[in-house]
Amino acid sequence: MSQTVTRTRWLVTKLGVVGVTAAAVAGLLSLAVTWWADPIDTAAGAGGGGPFPARVSPLVFGARGIVPAGYAAFAFVLGVALGIVLRRTVTTMALTSAVFIAVQIAVPFTVRPHVLPPVQQTVTIDRTNIKSFRTDSSGQPRRLTVSSPPGAWVTANQTVDANGRAVATLPSWLTDCMPPPPGRRTHPRPDGPAARACFAKLNDLGYEQSLTYQPADRFWALQWAETMTFLVLSALLTGFCLWWTRHRLS
Repeated sequence: MSQTVTRTRWLVTKLGVVGVTAAAVAGLLSLAVTWWADPIDTAAGAGGGGPFPARVSPLVFGARGIVPAGYAAFAFVLGVALGIVLRRTVTTMALTSAVFIAVQIAVPFTVRPHVLPPVQQTVTIDRTNIKSFRTDSSGQPRRLTVSSPPGAWVTANQTVDANGRAVATLPSWLTDCMPPPPGRRTHPRPDGPAARACFAKLNDLGYEQSLTYQPADRFWALQWAETMTFLVLSALLTGFCLWWTRHRLS
């Protein structure tokens, strides 16, 4: 006596077994990497990281914690959904890769910064917190940044005027506040009288630095939020696959 297996049941089995396995393997590998990299991430979070980016930053975030499990589930179900619609293996593989890469690029910069309301902070600019200072080819100051909280993911670090508006061009005399360029001994020392007067003038005129960032301690909250987002997307695609199989392939 033979027993047939419906397309729907076959699809549910494949999605359940293969999809869950892929997500579990990705999650376990990611947790292993997270454990291995813990000393590096701890150093980056404690002291600004040096050459190592903070684990909450986009460069590292997607390779830590549990979020790779969500990525794996989404990529697998996305491939299945496109496959049952297109029914062309090579086209499906190419389009799945393109869509997944696009999502991986878009999410860190358009979704993740707003999952939790970012912290906005305005700080005084002084010689102890200057992180970088850039000028154009003529020596005109263009941009400066200040140090951010350890381990934070900074999405904005800009100078604002007394009215809170972002400054497009910094005052030319701001170079007096900065350390001397290499080989120029005539430039004021950053802790000398001229530099102190420069910073005092900067503060008197109302210039401050505006920071927008996600603190380091939000790492796991962001991990869970993003993982659940990709799992929900995977569930929606699974529902689409079942609907398509029942109504379009029957």
